[in-house]
Amino acid sequence: MKLKTILPTLSPYQLKVYQESKKSMVIAYVLALFLGAVGAQYLYIGRQRWVFVVGIISLMISVNVSWVAGINSIFWFVGIFHTCFSVQDKNVEIAKDCKILI
Repeated sequence: MKLKTILPTLSPYQLKVYQESKKSMVIAYVLALFLGAVGAQYLYIGRQRWVFVVGIISLMISVNVSWVAGINSIFWFVGIFHTCFSVQDKNVEIAKDCKILI
């Protein structure tokens, strides 16, 4: 379900709760650009599994496994694009939760 179809059905109180709870795309991208190697954007969004995966890859790099450095660079680059979809999915989840509210 798209966010555009959920938001018009929310009451003013539900809309206020949604506005206070939704995740910011700008904050997620700033975290992805500067701390994407450790998965900070996923921690902000609430995707703990992704934080674990990125953390394991970063840990392997700190142990100096050279082939993982290339994989981490690719993973970071893909993560920047994946952040957009993750934020949108999380905001849809929040909107659905707000719709259940009251």
